Parts: sequence; C-alpha cells; structure tokens
Amino acid sequence: MLAVVLAGLLLSTATLLSAVAINVATGGDAPWFPTMDDHPLRWAAASVPLVALGGWLIWWAQRGYESQRTALIPASQRPEPWMVDRPRELAAIIRALRRGSTTVGITTAVHGAGGFGKTTIARLVRADARIARHFGRRVYWVTLGRDARRGALVEKVNDLVKQIDPARAQPFTDIGQAADHLAAVLAEGPRRLVILDDVWFDDQLAAFPVTGRCARLVTTRVATLVGPDAVPVAVDQMSPEQARLVLTADLPRPPPEDVIDRLLTETGNWPLLLRLVNKVMVDQLRSRADVAAVSRELLARLHHDGPLTVDRLNRVDTAQLDINDPQQRDKAVSATIEAGAGLLRPEERALFGQLAIFVEDEVVPVSLVAALWQKTGNVGEAEARQLCARLADLALLSLSGTDSGGTISLHDVVRDYLAQGFTPAELRRLHTLLLDSVRVTPWWDLPENSRYLRDHLIEHLLASGRHGEAEEVATNLCWVTTRLEDNGPAAPAADLAHVDTSRARLLNRLLQQSAHLLGPAEPARSRAEIFYDRVAHSDGWAVQARLLAQQSSLTSVWPLPDLPDPALRRALRGPTSGINALVITPDGRRLISGGDDGAVRLWDPDSGQEARKLGIHRREVTVLAVSPDGTWLASGDHHGSLRLWDVTTGRPLRSIVAHQDEVSALAISADGAWLATGSADGSARLWDPRSGRQISQLRQSRRPDRDREQRRRPRPRPCVPDFAAWVTGIDIAPDGRSVTITDFEGVRTTWNATNEALGTRLLGRHTIGIVTPNSSHLVGGRSRIIKSWAAEIAGRTREFALSDRDATVQIVAVAAASDGSLIAAGTENGSTHLWNARTGQEITSIVSHSGQISALAVSPGGEWIATAGNDGALRMWSVSQHGDRVSRTWLSAPIRAVAVAPDGTWLALQSDDKAGEVRIWRSGESRPDEDAISSGFEVHGLAVSPAGRLAMASTRHVGIWWPAGRSQHGLSEKADAQVVAHSDDWLAAGCRDGGIILVHFSAYSPAITLTGHTGAVTALAFLPGRSWFASGGSDATVRIWACDSAEKLATLHGHSATVNALAAAPDGTWLASGGDDRTIRLWDPAGQRQIARLGADAGAVSSLAVSPDGRLLSSTSSDGTARIWDVEDRRVIAMTRVNGSLTTSAWHTDSRHLYLGGNGGLYCFRLQPTKTQKVWPSGSA
Repeated sequence: MLAVVLAGLLLSTATLLSAVAINVATGGDAPWFPTMDDHPLRWAAASVPLVALGGWLIWWAQRGYESQRTALIPASQRPEPWMVDRPRELAAIIRALRRGSTTVGITTAVHGAGGFGKTTIARLVRADARIARHFGRRVYWVTLGRDARRGALVEKVNDLVKQIDPARAQPFTDIGQAADHLAAVLAEGPRRLVILDDVWFDDQLAAFPVTGRCARLVTTRVATLVGPDAVPVAVDQMSPEQARLVLTADLPRPPPEDVIDRLLTETGNWPLLLRLVNKVMVDQLRSRADVAAVSRELLARLHHDGPLTVDRLNRVDTAQLDINDPQQRDKAVSATIEAGAGLLRPEERALFGQLAIFVEDEVVPVSLVAALWQKTGNVGEAEARQLCARLADLALLSLSGTDSGGTISLHDVVRDYLAQGFTPAELRRLHTLLLDSVRVTPWWDLPENSRYLRDHLIEHLLASGRHGEAEEVATNLCWVTTRLEDNGPAAPAADLAHVDTSRARLLNRLLQQSAHLLGPAEPARSRAEIFYDRVAHSDGWAVQARLLAQQSSLTSVWPLPDLPDPALRRALRGPTSGINALVITPDGRRLISGGDDGAVRLWDPDSGQEARKLGIHRREVTVLAVSPDGTWLASGDHHGSLRLWDVTTGRPLRSIVAHQDEVSALAISADGAWLATGSADGSARLWDPRSGRQISQLRQSRRPDRDREQRRRPRPRPCVPDFAAWVTGIDIAPDGRSVTITDFEGVRTTWNATNEALGTRLLGRHTIGIVTPNSSHLVGGRSRIIKSWAAEIAGRTREFALSDRDATVQIVAVAAASDGSLIAAGTENGSTHLWNARTGQEITSIVSHSGQISALAVSPGGEWIATAGNDGALRMWSVSQHGDRVSRTWLSAPIRAVAVAPDGTWLALQSDDKAGEVRIWRSGESRPDEDAISSGFEVHGLAVSPAGRLAMASTRHVGIWWPAGRSQHGLSEKADAQVVAHSDDWLAAGCRDGGIILVHFSAYSPAITLTGHTGAVTALAFLPGRSWFASGGSDATVRIWACDSAEKLATLHGHSATVNALAAAPDGTWLASGGDDRTIRLWDPAGQRQIARLGADAGAVSSLAVSPDGRLLSSTSSDGTARIWDVEDRRVIAMTRVNGSLTTSAWHTDSRHLYLGGNGGLYCFRLQPTKTQKVWPSGSA
C-alpha cells in the first residue's frame, strides 16, 4: 500500500511539472522556477517519460498490492477463473455494507431450489477491492450448512474468536456463552465483516451476533432468516451476458452464437446447469477439437430430453425455461445431468447412480463411498477415489480433500434426480449393502470420526427395511448417549422421530421434556448423566438408566423432585424470566411472549427455540394481542405505550401513546379493523391500527388532573395505580357491535358501537375477563370459580370451580381456545386447570410451575397450552397427554437454604415462604420434623457452627438454635439480616443497609455493628483457624475483617457485580467468591490477592460450598446448574442441571454427597470418585 502512495506522489509531481512546462512553452511564465523559464521545451520533453514512469509504477504497485491482498484470502474463498461478475447483486451488497448495514442477506427467490450462486457471489464480495479498503484484512468466513448444530456450532464460534483475537479465545461448550463472548469481542475494535455461508437455521444466525462496528453477510436459501433489519439481495437467474461467460469458460473458443443462445434457453440461465453443461463440453473437447460439433450434439440431447420440446399440436417452441415451474426445472436437470453422466462408462454410470442413497448436501467420506462400491461392484478404494475425481471434474459432485481421506457432497438437485432411477426394492438393497459394509456391533460403538453414519444410521436402517432394529437402536439409552454427545438433544430426537413407534414417541417425549437441560456440558459426559436421572422414573428405561448411572460421576440419590408432569411437551430455553403476557398466533405456529425486559419475542413451538425478537419497549410489556389473520401484533407496556408489529417480518408498524398509566387490557376486533385498550388508570379507548388515531374513549381516566398533565407531556409517566379503577379485561363481541370492560372491582360494563352503555353487572372483586369467538364470556380472578355465559341470553351461566384439594388456591389467569372448546385457569400456587368448555367437566390439573403463574395462553384448537411462571420458566403442555401424574412430596417444596450438621445426623431446611419456618430432617427419618422452628419472620439464611448450633437470619431477628434441647436464643432484634455465618465463638449477620452484626457467642457480649459496604451485605463466611471472616456485598467487593478488633483488614476487588456467595477452605488458606457477574474467584486472604478465576458461569452464581476435605468446591447458579470443581486443578469434574434456579448448596460430612436446594425442591447427588479423574490420590477411598 505504501508503494502505491509513493508511486502516486511521483506521478502527481511529474504531471504537475509537465503541465507547468507546457504552459511556459506556449507563452506563459514561471518566475518562481527560473530554470524552466529558460528551457521550457527541455522540461516538457523530460516530463513525458516521468509521467509514463509514474503511471507504470502505480500499475506495478497496485498489482503487487492486489497480489498480496489475494494471497491473504484462503484458496477455498477465492473466486475461481470461471466465476463471472454479477454487478447488480455485487453492487447492492457492497453498497449496503459500506453504508453501515449490520446484516446483508443473499437469498434466492425460487422456493426449494439451490444452485443459483449465492456462495459464489459471497466469494466475489470477499475478494472485492472496495471491501478490502473498507474492512482491511478483517474479513472472516464461516461455512455452516445443515449439519452445523449445537457442538459443531460452538466450535465454529470459538474458532472465529480465535481468528479475530487469539488472546481472547476461550474453549466454550455452551452456545449462549460462546455467542455472548463473540459479541463482546466484536463490540470492540475496528470495522469487521463476518461472512456466514449456507445458513439454514435461526440458531445458527443467532450464534454470530452483530455488535460494534461489525457487519454480517449471510447466504441462505431461507429468505425469512435474515430478519427485518437486514438488507436482502435476491440471487436468481444470471443475465444472458453473465450466463454466456459461465457457459464458455475454459473452452478453447466459443461455440456458434446460435448454439450458445439455445443452450442458454435450455438451461434458463441457471448457474448450476450452466456449470454442468460447461464441464461436459470441456471434458468432450479433451479428445475432440471441433467445438461447434460438440456443442451442437450436446444441444440436441438437451433439447430432446429437456422441458423445451416442440409442442406437437401447434409446433411452437417454448421461449425460455421457467425455473419457477418445478416440472420444467426437474426436466432440465434430468437432461443436463444425463449429458454429463453419459460421458461415463456404463459401470461408472451405475456406481454414480448408487450415490442416491446418501443424504443430499451432506459431507460423505470417500471411504464410505468406497465401502459401498466394494460391495456392489468390487471396486477398490483407489479406483473409488479416481471415479470420485472424475465425477467432480464433470461437476456432478463436490470433492474436498481432508486428512481422513477426502469427502464428497451431492447437491440436492443431483441427488433427487439420481433417486428417480431406482425402484423401492433396489434402494432397499443398496441401503442394506451399505450397512453390511460398515457393520459395527453394537451400533453405538461407531467411532467418533463416523459422523455421517452416526447422524444418518437410523435413516439407512429404515430405508433398508430393518424397522425393528432401527427402533431397538434409537430407543437404547446407549445410542441416545452417543447422539447427545454428537449434537445435543436434537440428534436423538431426530432419530426417534424417524422411527415413530409408541416406544420411540414415549422416549422422545421424555427427551423433549428434558431438552432444555441437555445443552453442552463440561465435562461432556454430564449431558448423558443428566438424562439418566431424568428417565430413571420411567418403567421402560428405569433398569438401564440405573445401570448406566453406576458409571456416572454424579447421580441423584433419590427421585428428582422436579420431574415434570406427563403433559409437558417442552420447556422453552432462552430469556424466559419475567414473562407477563403470552399469545398464540391463529395458525398455532408461533408463541409470542412479552416480559419485564421490554422485549416481544416469537417462539417456535416445535423446536422450543426463540425464532425472533421483534423489538423492545422502554418498560415492561404487560399485554399482547394478535390480529385474527395473524399478520400483525399489538403490545402494551407499563409506560402506557402501545406498539404494533408485523409478525411476518418483525418490523415495527406503529407506536401509540395510549394511556397515562399501564396498558392492562387489550383486544382486537374480529375483522382486525380496530382495537381496544384498557389501563390501570381506569380509562378505555378504541384505536384505528392503520392510522394510529383514537376512534373513541369508552371510559375516562379516574385521575382527570393527570389527564390534563398528560396532554402537556410528550411521553407518559407511570403513576401509582388506582386499583378500584384498574381495567382487567376487555371483550369485543365477535360481530364487533359491542365492547365489554371488566375492572378490578368486578364491575362489568358493555358499550355499543356508539359509545352507549348497554348494561352493568357486578361480578366481585379482583376480576379478569375474556371473550371467546362463540360469544361466551369468561370471567375469573382471585377467587376459586370461573363463570361463563352466552352473551345473547341473559342469565345463562356455567361455573368452572377448582377442586376441593385446592381449598386455599385462587385463580390469577384465565384463557380459552379460540374455537371455544377449552378453558384454562392458572393459579397462584403454579397449577393449571383445564375444563371442557362444552360439558363443564375438568379435564386435568397440571403442576406447571413452582411459583405463581404469570401468563397463560391456549392454542386455537385447544391441543396445547403455554404457561409462564414466577419461577422464570416458560413451558408448553399437551392437553390430550394423560398418564400417571408424578407424585409430589415434601421434597418438591421450594428450598431457600439448607445446612448440614457437623456430624451429618441432621439437615436444616428453610422453605421458600414468608412464615420463617425451618424444619429439621434427622438421619433415619422419612421426613423432617413436624414441629418447625419459627422466627416469626421471613428467614433469609442458615448457618451451622462446628459445635452444631444452627443460626438463622430473618428480616427482624437473628438467633441460634440448639438441636439437642430444641431451644432458641435471640441475639439481635430488628436486624433486617440477609445472610448469616457461624463459627465456634462468633456469629455474623449481614444486613440490607450494609452493616454487619457481629456477636461473640461464648462471651454473650453485646452485638456490635461493622460498616464499610456501600450496599447490602449479601454473603458471609468465617475463615477457619483464624479470627477472621469475609463479607461480600452488592458493591461488588469482598472484605476481610478481624473478629477480635472488629477492624477491616482488606478490600478485595475483582467482581463487577453483586457478590452472592462466599466459601472458605477448611484450613482457611483460601476463599472462594461468586456473584452476579457469573464468575468464581479464589482469593488468598492473608496475601490479600486473587489467585485464580475459575471461569464464567451461564447464570449468576447463587451459592458456593467447600467439601469437608477441602478438595472440592461446588457452585450453583440461577440457571439451575450445579458444578463441582477440583480446586487444585481449577477444573470442573462433574455437573448437573435441574428445573428452575438453584439457591443453596451444602456438602455432607463424607465429601461424597451434595445437597442442593432451589425452586424445584431438595436434591441430593452422590459423587463417585472412581468415575472422575485426578480428584483423589491413588489409594484413597
């Protein structure tokens, strides 16, 4: 680049001198340059070669620069000589990228077709000088494809980070963590371009986020993947000029013009066919010199076999191949492929056809192809490789060299054509021969490098007619384990879906229920171990699960307390916390959620993945409604704003300032022409969604002064709600003639189209209401009864009451199927009740969540429902799935804290309630004591001293309890304590105001308060062997204190958010801390320094515990993950995941059993040291 600049300066100087010399020679003067004034002609003559030299130097420097730039592009990404420029598409892409567009999508407008050159254009973009100048060397290429899922996808993200900044590369195994880290890397630094080639799925695109000054170029045949904010560029047929260049590439001379024109007509300017035809001509001309003859013979064959034959009735030729017509497209493909295959010997043609049994667009090892051909044609591996090379020369397949011997890939167009040449019986025989050639007993012992066979074994077994063997393999937990390690739960789920027997469907349902827990894990075997615990309760797999669990490093001691109800279809994974509203599109293909983060998200019910994030409100989303045709969506928020969205593209359509307070109710008319909103301020209004104008106001705000203030402010400001006025439901009659509004006091008023009140009905306080398309109104609320009545017939009512076993439970959410067949109610204890709306019979009740249900939706036909809860989970349930309900015991009650006695004879358990009760579970007893220890206030923490005293911290009380005498002793009142720690002589309690209450227990001295934290104290731990203790707080610091002097010894910095947990080694030599920044750090308290960072967690670290032997550290996180770390090696040796968040952990005295508590209940896991590596020295038990 420097040489180009210097050459440019030389050329500019020479040009300037030449211009001045010519000017002087023609009568001008240059008094500032006397020599030129004296000899102008000499200077003019001398400047001419200088200008020429400067021009040549610029050409030479530019050529050298281009060569250097090209050398930086990997060979697989460089344009090949036959590739022609596509200026229209190329210009659109480069213009968008240089203007700052974050995502540009190269797509095809021909549904279901490939081979239009999307990857080719991406390679042209990669090599373009304008892109090189704009992004420099910072252009990165990632090839995906259909098989890049889960683990393979994580590897590609990790590899991209390594390319961008090797110093920041991390070996992530979780795709969410890897994507977040990539986003952080891209957010910093200069402009970068990431090219994602052959994207098939939403999760592939989501794994490569766009942040900072980064841009993203995507090639895909799925146009909807690129999203509403992207710049789409369609790539379809070539222009005649472009097609001509591809058709004649590498030919010694072009065919006759009329032949070229007819060949272009036959191929429809389709790049795939053009390349095939070109390669046929190149191959023929190796042995023949007559281009015209070769091209005419090929044209005659294509014309005879292709779609553009002469109409026998009117004798008129079809003018052009219509690539949008599947029949014409298929016939053109047939003729073109046969033209190339016709150059093969008969035996080679037969072997080529056998490739039809392999999956299209998949990477197939050449060794596997050779194994098949050995069985069918007695072909050796060397001959097989030669034939593959020959087929690649004819562009009939793609051949890539690899360390393992090379791979081939068949375009789906070619594969589909080849399959048409066999009968079903012949295809079954070929599949059988392939399986016989690679037979391994058992199949799950296939080596790891047999990725193709592991991915498609079940398909080949079924295609060979071995249905029984396919079911036996797919439903064996050993095979499921193998497939989990390959590609996550999606891999075995695909196998089971192919088999589709009752046993396979049952296992697939169990797999789907656990899929959200089976993401990438470290160690990798943990994913299988989690699944063993999840299926151990099922009769069909209990025996095998128990046998396999004996080889697990971490296994559950008793049945898991959070096992799902049999009706569970899927737990959705992603940002599911704080969801306030759910709605399902009329076709049932999308679930839409809105929550506390202000985001409106679309979910795919089939995959359980987030399909798209539409946008973000400034405040919490409170209500959702989707139009009857499913094309647009309305969302209201806590700020009083109403937003409209295009569901198909995700684009925002309109934003409306609807109310001065929270939008609490929302409904759309049956024709989609208008919508109604209600607010917490008591007002109700009708709106035109097309213009955003208010049509009418049904109810005024109950705060007129605020209304006048609202008119003076451009944006609303939330205010304290008037509960009596709060609009809790809006019903629009199916004919659109009336609107009914229900408020918090239970007053239900109906208006007609002219805003005339038709009638009022008093229903009772805390009421919500909805209406179904069959004109049946439903109301429910913080009562135990849902009422339904027909709108046309006054007094015709039906009640749906909760069962007697739920005597204290109240309804908090109501939903109904759009066909009026099903009614659903969610309760404050997390259960969901379903009724047949026509008969009034209760269908079932489901234990949906461990906390109150926050949102509820029913699919249009009533086949499934979706629920969201205060436990942060979003789940889908099958209405028709009935089975034995999972028994719920006291173990399933949410646990906030657990503490283990020093001798291991009892556990102290604190449930997640407001009563402040703590129960003791003694060794040998089947359940905890009936008589609970109660502080009278909500308990926030437990701690056990080495002497066996139990300390409790509550909002108003800090005290201790003696197990032997069951007596209590209060040490501090009005403490507002959040956490507590207890040593032999000292007790410390951390408070919300940042103070620490310290009591010398033995001396019964008055409590003293230590100050220093600038926020709440959230974690405490005593350091054994020293009169020190550590505290952590919301100020992100860890502080070391001396008990005797009540002095602060050190402040340790490192965390970037609240410190939630502290744990100390038994000898006090090190201290562990974890917090909301998702990191665990090890500290040297004496040296006052950080000694290690154990890595990032997927969620906020909620608890830490050190094993009594000091070798292991357990951590739990808010995402329900528990990990066991080898402290010396600084690595995870075992992990598990559970439903819901985990809040507490404690080791048994044997250092082998770990107790965990959380939203799902109380867990106990056994660590088997013989199944972990490098944990205990040789010979230890």
